[in-house]
Amino acid sequence: EEQCRLVESSTGIGACEFDLVSHRWIATPQTALLFGLDPSTVPSAIAGWEAAVFAGDRSKLRVALLAAAETGGCDIEFRVRHGDGQVHWLALKGEVVDDAQGRPRWLRGGCHDITERKALEAHLLALSEALEARVAAADAEARTLEILNRTGIALAAELDLERLAQTLVDAGLEITGAQFGAF
Repeated sequence: EEQCRLVESSTGIGACEFDLVSHRWIATPQTALLFGLDPSTVPSAIAGWEAAVFAGDRSKLRVALLAAAETGGCDIEFRVRHGDGQVHWLALKGEVVDDAQGRPRWLRGGCHDITERKALEAHLLALSEALEARVAAADAEARTLEILNRTGIALAAELDLERLAQTLVDAGLEITGAQFGAF
């Protein structure tokens, strides 16, 4: 037990077990801390743990726990709200252990905080979207410059006023993407 506590406190991972038959949740005090619960009064009913889970993530968590018997494990990420109002992302990963008769009985695994990783993912997504917008703007600018360059060359070679006007109109339409039609 002391080794388990030392490993949990040094890694930030909390051990937990979900009884697939009775739906009883057994977890260490470290897991309670991750959920934002009082580690001295670790709840045994799953409802006590679900109270900390975001309402929108509760059904996802419940489905993952109950499906573990069929899938052989669980790997899920969900949000919890601590008593101070802070939101934390947790990852729960576990494997199913069979009883003596070979039937799936327990989901045993660990839970850890992934809030920092989720913040980095959101930041990277924002950077990626900003980069895509800049690339699209640069592509549009390059296209416009190409049209202007081609038009400048055409204008320099043209002496007919009507053709000059048509070349300018065509370039303007191409740049703006407008269509010229009959009124």
